[in-house]
Amino acid sequence: MPADLRFRLLGPLELAVSTDSAETDWAAIASTKRRALLATLLIRAGETVRVDQLVHELWGARPPDSATTQVHQNVMWLRRTIGDEHGQVLVTDEHGYRLDVTADQLDVGRFDDLTRRGLVALHDGAPETAARLLRQAIGLWRGNPYSDVPPTELVTAAAQRLTERWLDAWENAVDAELACGRHESVVAELIQQVEVHPLRERPWRQLMTALHRTGRQAEALATFQRVRQLWVTELGEEPSAELRRLQRQILAPAERIVPRQLPVSPGFVGRAAELSQLGGGTTAIVGPAGVGKTALALHWGVVAGEKFPDGQLYADLRGFDRRPPLPPTEVLARFLQALGVPVPDGEDERAARYRTTLADREMLVVLDNARDPDQVRPLLPGPSPAEVLITSRDDMRGLVATHGVHRVTLGPLRPDDATELLSTVLGPADAEFGELARLCDHLPLALRIAAANLSARPQQTVGDLVDALRGGDVLAELSVPGDPTVGLRAALDLSCADLSRDTLLLLTQQEITAPVPGLDRLAARHLVTQHGSGRYTVPPLVRAYANTVTGLCF
Repeated sequence: MPADLRFRLLGPLELAVSTDSAETDWAAIASTKRRALLATLLIRAGETVRVDQLVHELWGARPPDSATTQVHQNVMWLRRTIGDEHGQVLVTDEHGYRLDVTADQLDVGRFDDLTRRGLVALHDGAPETAARLLRQAIGLWRGNPYSDVPPTELVTAAAQRLTERWLDAWENAVDAELACGRHESVVAELIQQVEVHPLRERPWRQLMTALHRTGRQAEALATFQRVRQLWVTELGEEPSAELRRLQRQILAPAERIVPRQLPVSPGFVGRAAELSQLGGGTTAIVGPAGVGKTALALHWGVVAGEKFPDGQLYADLRGFDRRPPLPPTEVLARFLQALGVPVPDGEDERAARYRTTLADREMLVVLDNARDPDQVRPLLPGPSPAEVLITSRDDMRGLVATHGVHRVTLGPLRPDDATELLSTVLGPADAEFGELARLCDHLPLALRIAAANLSARPQQTVGDLVDALRGGDVLAELSVPGDPTVGLRAALDLSCADLSRDTLLLLTQQEITAPVPGLDRLAARHLVTQHGSGRYTVPPLVRAYANTVTGLCF
């Protein structure tokens, strides 16, 4: 049985058998009848194709007397070609022949997988990823499907189905490109596509959108008139409601869009001193994982909402996340789209238009979970009434140096605020709330997890949990069963993912005295707390984490 057998259908029919060369040696099939035989078996892969059906596909209604014999001979040739002399892939049964191949052996299977993943990314709000995957899928096409196979009814129908899938993938790719702000770059191919498929509505809508967003309003409206004339002439009907709505949007005078993008904030307590330091220009809220940086930013955004009549923009930059950090160019595209502004190609051009758009707007921009200053700099407005809140585990000292950013360092909650946070979930204060808060380092994330677990376990008392935290696996107790992404260990994993073993071992100590290699990096990530000149302590929960991972992983 061949170890690596593959077929290409998206263009001239080709096959490849396992080879030691670095490049795949694709082979064309010289005989028209053999191409027709293989195409028929591939179209009906996994099904038995009767010999009389194969005869019909190869010769039509007037086969020669030797047709059945020739079918058997061509099957034997195909088996020899693919190294399947024992008929394990091209199987014989009492009725005919069956070709057993899997989707990953076909370029069609690869195409379907890429288009599926691209569509998921598009629906998940990741247009850059979607565009890349969908363009890869389209790149697998070398021409019309089965282009060198005689166009029987079976082949023609299969080719038409594949072509329809290509059109859907291409249109989804254009939607992804538009979502990325690459409006100018898709205009030429859209013009070509509406000429080839004039009765497909979606490319017409995409063309009107691309023209409008590049400032070519007159051309966008002329495109609507052209498609309307075509619809009336060819179909005897007016364009769809969606096309007419798009025309009205283009005709309408531009209205200033007021985005309201702030997500729901979790319950909030305390932080009066920190709240008083927010507002005015750009502020970076920095601190350790789980300390409540995002909650503070969102709460202040709601409280100070009247200061921002032009709305709010929000982006999770995914700086410390299991997903890759969000590139500034993609954030700029999203912000410009939310503001109803055409999105140019290129990060520098987008940043310039973003600064221009915000120059006279009283807006709040929240840049949540930033990785480092480089991720943030292109997203800062120029001179503007707009205000910016940045949250990060990094100390953002680079932004303080280059942009004079005001920095607010967030530490654990005060003890009374920590017990109040527990009470918001668990009800009236328990005598053990103070000790539970202490064991949670007065850290909001740990407190919320502890409270959530207690509320889900009516049989467990606060005292029980206190005992478990004192003598058990702290990280396990401060996790959420069934949701591995929520928990103290999950949060600290992201803060420590790029730290070396030696640096992690520093965190197993109760106190560190400078200078020590790696200490400055731990301080920048807020994994240690400075007490006086050159003295740093490691919070108990961070120390418990370091002891666990160094024992498990190294």
